[in-house]
Amino acid sequence: MLRIVIIEDEKLSVDNLKALLKKTALPFTIVAEIDSVFESVSWLKNNFLPDLIFMDIHLSDGKSLEIFKEYNITTPVIFTTAYDYYAIQVFKTSGIDYLLKPIVYEHLKDTLKSFMDKKTIYVNNQGIINDSIFNFKKHDYKKRFLVKEGKGYIPIITDNIAYFHRTGIVFVKLFDNVSYSLNYSLNQLEEILDPNIFIRVNRKVIANINSIQQLTKNYNDNYIAKLNPSHNEEIQISQESYTRLREFLS
Repeated sequence: MLRIVIIEDEKLSVDNLKALLKKTALPFTIVAEIDSVFESVSWLKNNFLPDLIFMDIHLSDGKSLEIFKEYNITTPVIFTTAYDYYAIQVFKTSGIDYLLKPIVYEHLKDTLKSFMDKKTIYVNNQGIINDSIFNFKKHDYKKRFLVKEGKGYIPIITDNIAYFHRTGIVFVKLFDNVSYSLNYSLNQLEEILDPNIFIRVNRKVIANINSIQQLTKNYNDNYIAKLNPSHNEEIQISQESYTRLREFLS
């Protein structure tokens, strides 16, 4: 299922785009509709990146290109605009194409076909499109880290890492329950770790899928992820994250 975010401040444009998307044969779900630069940055910082973003150039509080100055969007973006003046600017971001308003179905279909043709498609036996197909580039994902121990440094391989967590600074926890501080941000780690093995659980934790022991609810009906080795704080996750983790683990 293709997870789409629409960043657009005109409701008629949102409704038109959704209607056109429904005419395609592409399986998709709209995970968010956002109408401002401020809300877009906030949403992107606090949620899993979608597979595709449709983004209007002009939003209620400024130009959407300002979003890229506040957050490094690595997911592909299709811009929508009434002016082709912005075409050169958008391709300096992660934009893969742009559509002139009012959007025509044939143009949208061609753009989506181009988008899908750039990926290696893999569908699992439930008919769900695997999240990993939406990478634009083949990455050489990081295989080891050098961490400080005493007066020296030791290498650790990613296979031995249970999870990364932020408690003021970022720490890496190994499966043998040993922890080390790490000079990376979680956003940086997301870009260099294999997304088929490591997944962002919430704003403070990136976990190896093999460390996720249980997904459950607590007494307040909050969604909880339990890790092994255990984390010193209860790891609360959103309902969207809970659903995404269930799909990822299955």
